[in-house]
Amino acid sequence: MAHWQHQHNPVPGEFHIVDGYEMHIDCRGEGSPAVVLEAAASAPWSLWREVQPELSRTTRVCSYDRAGHDWSEPRNGNRDAETIVRELHSLLDQARVNRPFIIAGHSAGGVYVREYAREFPAEVAGVVMIDSSSPQQFDELPGARAAYEEDKRDAKRELWKTDYAFGRGGNALLGAVPCRPRTIRDGQASTTRWRAGLVMLTPTKVN
Repeated sequence: MAHWQHQHNPVPGEFHIVDGYEMHIDCRGEGSPAVVLEAAASAPWSLWREVQPELSRTTRVCSYDRAGHDWSEPRNGNRDAETIVRELHSLLDQARVNRPFIIAGHSAGGVYVREYAREFPAEVAGVVMIDSSSPQQFDELPGARAAYEEDKRDAKRELWKTDYAFGRGGNALLGAVPCRPRTIRDGQASTTRWRAGLVMLTPTKVN
């Protein structure tokens, strides 16, 4: 599906098959070491749309979509940091990204950056943390674990309501049910997407 959409609505970058699913990566510029950008929870590659063009004037810069984000296909199974990092490793192999490279992570992306450096230390020339999350933050910050669990519950409820609303909208277009106009403010929609990302973030301990 993602490949078909890309053919009809081209986006920058390439698609590669990782463990049977398509993943999207966009590499620009020339130079070494390359820079690999890891976005925050639920954020797509386009989070870096203002950063990547500037960095690519100096060296090769790659941003990508984790599985289930934007142009990369969703997949079942464990979505912890180890799994995500191994998928990224395979994607970078197929995209012919030379090692070692610099890897930068924003917010929850910092968890994956730490794990990549732990699993593949010889491939990492440097690490950049941008307002990074920590694997221990949910247990060490007062109230963080309770807030995290509450956000997960809220996200599931919001996703259910969103799916229901879109389902009613689709059925209304087909004439199955009457459509009642409803307005979602941008701030509410953004909050829902951010909270949905928390459900996908499974912290991992880093030795």
